Amino acid sequence: KEIEIIDFPSWDCLPYGHISPGKSIISKRFSALLNTLSSSQRPKMFLASSDSILQKTLPRDLLLKGVLKLSIGKNCDMEEIKNSLVQLGYLRETSVYSPGEYSLRGGIIDIFPAGLDFPVRLEFFGNILEKIRAFDPNTQITFKTLESVQLLLASEVTLSKERIESFRKNYRKQIGKIGLEDSIYNLVSQNILPEGIEHWLSFFYDKVDSLFCYLKGFTISFDINFDYSLKKKWQSIVDARE
Repeated sequence: KEIEIIDFPSWDCLPYGHISPGKSIISKRFSALLNTLSSSQRPKMFLASSDSILQKTLPRDLLLKGVLKLSIGKNCDMEEIKNSLVQLGYLRETSVYSPGEYSLRGGIIDIFPAGLDFPVRLEFFGNILEKIRAFDPNTQITFKTLESVQLLLASEVTLSKERIESFRKNYRKQIGKIGLEDSIYNLVSQNILPEGIEHWLSFFYDKVDSLFCYLKGFTISFDINFDYSLKKKWQSIVDARE
């Protein structure tokens, strides 16, 4: 059988920075992780760097729950879909150009799903999902029809009352007294995700998983320079923390 190559990229930002990883990077990471859990019998080769291995991610059960599948002919409430998109971490924009964005126009929802190379246009007749069409984000012109689409989580961090409270509790425990000028704590408390919040991932969840929590039954092979690369990456994390 032909081997499927799965690329698991690292975040494209520095440790402890104030910049979030790109949405396209997050979408590729989630797609890769879900691919390892699929029941496909096709042989797989999973490629990861020392950077991507060290970066913890969502617990398996939360990633699996964060999948919404929509099909043509399905009875769907647009308001429910919109709420689901918000819960999955999608951001509302006037037009859709990048992964993790969506827009609303009458009976149409445009979405750029995490894990896809193109956005999709959902067209409704009442509450019936009548058409799903892929379109070019630059021209906004559709180019093919789909029978269904799978929407994955668009962000490492999605807010809910439970997760906000978890963040607040862990933040106070680790940081101590909170001042009025503490923008990260105050923005999350107001249900707003500040830039770079992904670096505080472990404060939102009871636990976070490593890549190896997903790689069940895989044979692991290391590059000859892996130890050096790992030590170099770890030192960069320590330096950034200091």
